[in-house]
Amino acid sequence: SETALPVQVITREDIDKAGVTTAAELMAKLAANVGGLTDGGSIHVGGYDQKGFNSANLRGLGTSSTLVLLNGRRMANFASPGDDAGVDLNNIPAAAIQRVEVLLDGASAIYGADAIAGVINFITRKDFQGVELSAQYGRTQEGGAGKRLASIAAGVGDVGRDGFNIFGVLDVQRTDSLSTSQRKFIQGLQVPKRLGHLLSGYTSPANIRLTGAQRDHLQDSGFTINGKSIVNRTINLSQPGCAPPANLYLPAGTGGEDACTYDYMGDTELYPKSEKLSLLTRGVLQLTPNHQLYAELSLSRAKTWYVGSSARVTGYIDYRKVPGLANTGLDQLVPDDEDDIPTELELRMRLNEAGRRSSQLTSEGQRLVTGLTGTFKGWDYDLGLNRSVNIVRERDGHGYVLYKELMKGIYDGLINPFGPSGAAGLSLLDSIQVDDEVRYARGTMDSIDFKGSRALASLAGGEMMLALGGELRRERTDFRPSALLMSDNINNDFAPEGGGPTSDRRRVAAVYA
Repeated sequence: SETALPVQVITREDIDKAGVTTAAELMAKLAANVGGLTDGGSIHVGGYDQKGFNSANLRGLGTSSTLVLLNGRRMANFASPGDDAGVDLNNIPAAAIQRVEVLLDGASAIYGADAIAGVINFITRKDFQGVELSAQYGRTQEGGAGKRLASIAAGVGDVGRDGFNIFGVLDVQRTDSLSTSQRKFIQGLQVPKRLGHLLSGYTSPANIRLTGAQRDHLQDSGFTINGKSIVNRTINLSQPGCAPPANLYLPAGTGGEDACTYDYMGDTELYPKSEKLSLLTRGVLQLTPNHQLYAELSLSRAKTWYVGSSARVTGYIDYRKVPGLANTGLDQLVPDDEDDIPTELELRMRLNEAGRRSSQLTSEGQRLVTGLTGTFKGWDYDLGLNRSVNIVRERDGHGYVLYKELMKGIYDGLINPFGPSGAAGLSLLDSIQVDDEVRYARGTMDSIDFKGSRALASLAGGEMMLALGGELRRERTDFRPSALLMSDNINNDFAPEGGGPTSDRRRVAAVYA
């Protein structure tokens, strides 16, 4: 549109034509939005920061430099701490969006450093009368990633006639998970040959990582696997069999010619199951012909269930408990390093018997805005109070196990790294499964803002205007890891760097003219 700065306007008609149903899907269609964070990364499961965060990133300048507004006002940032700060797009009430205005230029002079890349303003309906129902169902030909959604909008009152309007929009969505086994094209990618970053040296049966002295000793003693002398420090006694299809023998792969390589894409969840719920309600009361009182309440909840590959484990075992190496005399070695234990073998294993790692991420948004708008002695004014909250909960579930107990079970021989474990090993794995809310974060933002404008004089090119405004804002973020997480005893989800709980806050004041 023709404005002082480049602004792209996306209308409700544009949104419907694009077939998108969430704010994150809409931003993915925006050419200026590059490299935003997404909540759809099941393949990355394993204790990384800000899981479940859907963000915008204008011009590729960063999530932290892209300001997202709802009806021209700020929202609380995604609460979970990490490298990026920004609004979780899951907290935008998608069904209530009327249009989106995208400022494709820096606006830091007005909004601050978080608007260096630009501003995205989601504008919802201001009033509604009657009842509107909609429902959609979508499925894919090969299965997986199905979507179901329903919304209802209802409102009563005409501001001009009745002096008030109250309406609400409720939106419910559910998306099914998608696995690599549900897509035929995955086979055509030839992952083992072309996509090495999707391979791993943690396998089942386990790879053994020898010390330099252990390898040299085995070479000197004539040790072989399938009649072939070993070359590398990583070996696997089951190669070239390697228990396909997930575990492969790839001499040029991550495991090398003496070991096995794990193919993540054998059967991995590409996209997680999710449920999204949002509610927007708004009420307007005409106090006098020139003054309106309004209130706006927005509630949202996004739940995402992640399922990753089975846990990767670095374990240790006495070589005499491994039948293929029991008589190789490794106990006669003189260690290369004071930390080396000649009789101990390092295992790089995939813990299939514990199941695939699962976690649940819940992001909740709450926002209440109340204000007064109208005209007074030639001034158009708007005064508003804004309270916004974001709460993030992350729970580790089946597939995550207690680390110390796991290490002991492997070393004692209860858990078999090279094949099926016995009843005692399976019982141990079942007893050390984790079910714990490992991370809790809460972010709040409270603000009061005002703006006013009026015409000063009429000129040949139009009226000369004066605009004044200001804002007082208080932000706070609290992060609380669980006691179990802080004990550093969850395999593949270790204690956060820098210690325990954190609490950060700041105050911001700004005026403009």
